[in-house]
Amino acid sequence: MIFHLFFLTITISKRRYTVENIRSERNQQRIKEELLYKRAQYVQTRRFF
Repeated sequence: MIFHLFFLTITISKRRYTVENIRSERNQQRIKEELLYKRAQYVQTRRFF
């Protein structure tokens, strides 16, 4: 019974987590891509000079 309650709370929290994190994960992905792009540009400029 305790395990069942635990499982229920986990599933509910997971659902809420997914709903909230779809946006935040997209934002994080965009931020990561921007950071990688900037880093690549920086490395290219460093290599160029």
